[in-house]
Amino acid sequence: MFSSIIETKNSWTCDECKSSKTSTAADSNKSFQKEILDQLQEFKRSLDFNSKVLEEVVKSNKNLQEELQNIKKENYQLIEENKQLKTQIAEIKNDVIDLQQYSRRLNVEIALT
Repeated sequence: MFSSIIETKNSWTCDECKSSKTSTAADSNKSFQKEILDQLQEFKRSLDFNSKVLEEVVKSNKNLQEELQNIKKENYQLIEENKQLKTQIAEIKNDVIDLQQYSRRLNVEIALT
C-alpha cells in the first residue's frame, strides 16, 4: 500500500485510487505524530489511573489480611474460652452429682435413725 503512493513537491497521489491530496508528506507526518502522541498521552493517563486503582486494591488487600489475622486471634481466644467453659461445666456437673449422692446418703441416714 505504501509503495503505491507517489510523492510530488506539494501533494501526493495514490496509485490505487488515483486521488490526490493537497497536504504534503510533512503535514501527513505531523498529523500522524500528533495522533500517536495523543494516543500515548491517553495510554499514560490510563496507566496512571490503573496504577492508582492497583495501589488501592493492594492497600485494601493488606487491610483485609490484617482484619483476617485479628479475626483469627479472636476466634482462637473464643475457642480457648469455650474449652475452659466446657471444663468448668464438667466440673460443676461432677459437683452436682457428688452433692446429689451426698444428699441421698444423708436422707438414708436420717431415715434409718
